[in-house]
Amino acid sequence: MAEMRAWLAAAALLAPGVASSVALTNGGTVGPQAATTCTQPLPVKVSSLPGSQVQHLGVHTVGETVSFNVPPGTGTISIAEQGANSPPQTIAYGPQATSIPNSAVASRIKMPNGTILYDDTVSDPADESTAHVIADAVSAGSGFVTLPNTSQAFVDSAGGYPAGTWSFQVNDYAYECLTNSACQSSGSGTSQYDVTVITKPIAGSTGTIDIAVYLATTSFTSSSAVASPSFQRFAQTLAMIYGQVGISIGTFTVYDLPPWAKASYASIDISDAGPCSEFGQMMSLSLPANALNIFFVDSIIADNGGGHSVVVGLDGSIPGPATFGGTVSSGAIVNSSDINSGPCTSLHFGKCGADRIAFIAAHEGGHYMGLYHTSESRGDSWDPLNDTPQCTCSSACLTATQASQCTAGTFAMPASSCLGRRTQCGGGDDLMFWLFDSSLSAGVLSPQQGQVMRANPTVH
Repeated sequence: MAEMRAWLAAAALLAPGVASSVALTNGGTVGPQAATTCTQPLPVKVSSLPGSQVQHLGVHTVGETVSFNVPPGTGTISIAEQGANSPPQTIAYGPQATSIPNSAVASRIKMPNGTILYDDTVSDPADESTAHVIADAVSAGSGFVTLPNTSQAFVDSAGGYPAGTWSFQVNDYAYECLTNSACQSSGSGTSQYDVTVITKPIAGSTGTIDIAVYLATTSFTSSSAVASPSFQRFAQTLAMIYGQVGISIGTFTVYDLPPWAKASYASIDISDAGPCSEFGQMMSLSLPANALNIFFVDSIIADNGGGHSVVVGLDGSIPGPATFGGTVSSGAIVNSSDINSGPCTSLHFGKCGADRIAFIAAHEGGHYMGLYHTSESRGDSWDPLNDTPQCTCSSACLTATQASQCTAGTFAMPASSCLGRRTQCGGGDDLMFWLFDSSLSAGVLSPQQGQVMRANPTVH
């Protein structure tokens, strides 16, 4: 494939070569034999973790405050809100009436001493690495918040989050519209969500993640995939990328989707983000297990605003619904169409198709585990970690002509302008940079990015 720059809707370079062999297991065909009709409310899913880590708090209406217990030695807290009676609604914000689907978001997260770590109605600090929590993911009809996910949160959770009774307010964007003057939509205070809290002990310097690949692609069956050298190469390179931060791959299972699903989703349209969209309904085919679910497709159809890049991957939400299989955001999709391209004599994300697909899958998996883009396309917002380089849309990083477009917000930051380390012009080689560049992307991860990933409940 010629040089490729692709939108990923969402240290030293890796050493040449590939990791030790990853054992692939054929999981056979999963999913209903015929397409089902999407009806709402969607079925509520349960966590696959042991009951000692899961607190199911039942159904609550937006505006209610609910309490939960944090045991001693807890390093991770995850709050899941799944729509139980929350009709789909599009919310428009600001003078440009930017539209997003109504999403649940836990607000007023309060510690036992009364300190509020997060309030969704209060603006995040200019330097988001100083925030206690960042929770701005969009996930239609549901919402997931996992902490720690900022540099300050690592300070908060050092030695474990304070044990005792915590609380938060059940909330969604439609509820906020009742009091937010910037909202251009009608508010609602009646939506209800099924609420679960997950706690996880303090994560160590290593961890294990299970991988489940679901084949919507017509290029493979589960049998041919586990026998394919290209697919095995993909798995090994994925293991190498995550291995940088101490995460090894446990089980790696490949599942085939039934013929109707391949016919429906091999070429998938992501223009609609609703629960009954193609994306959401394909995600709901994932099994009830604690795994990083990756759906292989042949093409991704998206409106990219007339740009020259293409979407090669998309995650369900940031973070994903870790340990909840079968929701409409339980995983990520990856365009795997060029997995067999080469040469693949040594690690090269640009030349070797299997390495490139591993990079994309690792990037989307990073989102699922709570990582944001190190820099967004406009170069005016960055992730909430202080050890990842930022790349600013400014004359410091760009030519005068390019920089003149920054104020108008019409310039998309190229990786070539973002190759410094720990400067305002860095991060272009990071796994979580907003853009994949076949000649420059290197899959780098920082220590704090590794901390966020290992803290996620998906990693055990």
